[in-house]
Amino acid sequence: MSLRDLDARVARWTVQALTRTVAAYALLAGLLIIKGGPNRWHGASYATALSVPGAPATWGWALLVCGLCGLVGTFYVRAWTWRVVVAGLVGVAAWCLFFAASFALTAVHDDHAATTGVPTYLLFSVLSIILAVAYLQNREPR
Repeated sequence: MSLRDLDARVARWTVQALTRTVAAYALLAGLLIIKGGPNRWHGASYATALSVPGAPATWGWALLVCGLCGLVGTFYVRAWTWRVVVAGLVGVAAWCLFFAASFALTAVHDDHAATTGVPTYLLFSVLSIILAVAYLQNREPR
């Protein structure tokens, strides 16, 4: 089956389901970061992120808002809602890319730093960008 054989309804449903999944993850992760507080961010890998004023709550709120934009935007069919979805997804991508880079840099300098966050955050960043591009290319409401 080639990409051209993929039914348009199935493709739309898949993009929307994946967008809602990524956005729900971001919303939930943001909430858990806010609730967890600094006690849950004591590893070496979080050192760079903790230098941001108000961290980790600042990071939690940023991710929560991006997730909320991405999620809520998928439930409304208006001429402008694709922009809200794209903004949320790009925010999630940037957030995840920062953490992937931060974890990677820390792992280079500290043998005890966690490394599994690097591919995980990179995956979510790339997935978010792919979905944002799909929404950018399909701006008209259905």
